[in-house]
Amino acid sequence: KNKIHILRGEKLKEYYGITDSNILKNRTFRNYIEHFDENLDEFLNNSIAGNIIPKTIFIESSEIDEITFVFKAYVLTEFKLISLNKQIELIPLMEEIYRIQNTCVDFSQNGGRLEKLKLKI
Repeated sequence: KNKIHILRGEKLKEYYGITDSNILKNRTFRNYIEHFDENLDEFLNNSIAGNIIPKTIFIESSEIDEITFVFKAYVLTEFKLISLNKQIELIPLMEEIYRIQNTCVDFSQNGGRLEKLKLKI
């Protein structure tokens, strides 16, 4: 990586308040989406018996029992994505995206603090 890119990234993280524990740095959600076919291979390599649902929308997760296997689903009332029976909470991701959007609006309305990003190398 080029030094200028590293410095720019550090400044952006500072201005947007993004730390190493930020939920957006967690690759679990992205990996579920990007590597679905590989995860599906592993999922199907196990013994599966019961109700197999390729994709659906549930009202609540209580509709899913121990003999139900879901490839892809969304739970409406709980804002959860289910991928190969693993549940992903979407609310924390949405909250962080809205926080960053609101920070951008603040920057725009207050003269664009991002102008301070001119870096000295």
